[in-house]
Amino acid sequence: MTESRGRNIGIRFTRILLIAATTGLVASGCEVTNPGPIQDEFLAQPASQQGLVNGGVRRLAELLTYGSYTHAILARELFPGGQTGFMGHDPITQSGHILPGSFSNRWNDGVQARFITETAIKRFTEVDAPSNMLYQAYLWNAFSYRTMGEWWCDAVLGPTDPDDTTPGSYEQGSTGNFNRAIDSFTAALGFASTPEETHAARGGRAAAHAWLGDWSAAASDAATVPDDFVFWINYDDELQPYYNTIFEANARQPGPAPLSRTVDFCG
Repeated sequence: MTESRGRNIGIRFTRILLIAATTGLVASGCEVTNPGPIQDEFLAQPASQQGLVNGGVRRLAELLTYGSYTHAILARELFPGGQTGFMGHDPITQSGHILPGSFSNRWNDGVQARFITETAIKRFTEVDAPSNMLYQAYLWNAFSYRTMGEWWCDAVLGPTDPDDTTPGSYEQGSTGNFNRAIDSFTAALGFASTPEETHAARGGRAAAHAWLGDWSAAASDAATVPDDFVFWINYDDELQPYYNTIFEANARQPGPAPLSRTVDFCG
């Protein structure tokens, strides 16, 4: 009985303190102001620059993680196990086909990745940002365009100026995406300050040249990159949209259908 009364007294005392604190705030004229969306000019300030680049990288990571998983099934690098629910695919995709209009969310990720990095390029150029910031913006812009060129045969290409609202134009084929990727890889090389930064840009550009069938340019770039060079994009095992999805679906996921895919090492 004493313990129960003690708890009740404690609860009442806490409520009194909360009421008193709230009354004090009101009496002192405390106001909360919602500043609204971040003003565009703040994006180029030094404290915001890395965050803006990271936003583009995060969108590209979201595109790559589930997109690579889907493409691995289509190419039979992974063999589907019939899972259609959590971390699964519909039967049509598992059979190796993509219906028109499918996976539009992945396209949105790619467009947002290139748009955010193009915004960074323009804003950083206007304020003469450090070379490393411009290098990152151009590099990830290039990887965004290269990935979209690799994964979409036809596309609508919008303006590269983020402030230009002119509607995009339809292109049959991927030439436009790859040419933009090459341009941005080349620009990134102009800001590279370490061998690793140079290797990442030249290695990425080599692949874009190869997709366009320019094998001499591809070989020239690739020859400068060491065989053991590795360039990573970071995933996040705390948030599902940024999982290393191929790994999660095959090895670690404790959901209803672990090991729902098998890896084909011989195909």
